[in-house]
Amino acid sequence: MAYNWHRLRVLGIASCIIIGPLVSFLGWALIPIATALQQASSDTQTIQHLRNLAAEKPAYQAALTRAKTKITGSGALYTGSSAELASATLQNTLQDLVTQAGGQITSSAIEPPQTGHGLQTLSVSLTLTLPAGQLPLFLKNLDAQKPWIIADSLDIRSYGFGVITSDLNIQMQIKAFGETE
Repeated sequence: MAYNWHRLRVLGIASCIIIGPLVSFLGWALIPIATALQQASSDTQTIQHLRNLAAEKPAYQAALTRAKTKITGSGALYTGSSAELASATLQNTLQDLVTQAGGQITSSAIEPPQTGHGLQTLSVSLTLTLPAGQLPLFLKNLDAQKPWIIADSLDIRSYGFGVITSDLNIQMQIKAFGETE
């Protein structure tokens, strides 16, 4: 059987002319379809993830409510009809602690409260003088307070050399937590 090489060559050239561009066109046309399918799959996964988070939200809210109830019931939070009143209560408590330690507040400023996670962060800046020997007692009393008081920053300055017998100049940033309104 003899092959008709001319006919095979014509078919080969024809197939290259027709099939090559056809394959290229199909490849070009299928890329957006494949991309759309991939995006749809990704969107489906995102939707499922968001559904899972939405299902877990009540559990997180319940846990947050339980924690807040536990903290509130333990007396760890400053209370008041407003954040300003709770901050004023904190400021009065600090005044009492400084006076008990034999010191004096030279300036005090209540800063605006910050709210987050169902609690308010109360903040008071203090400048005070305190006898050097009373600093440990003052810090111990500050630490033992309930509702909790946190010394966020503490800057102690003394004007003397060797054994310090003069008053200490102290600048403090105090934080405490209060209930949200």
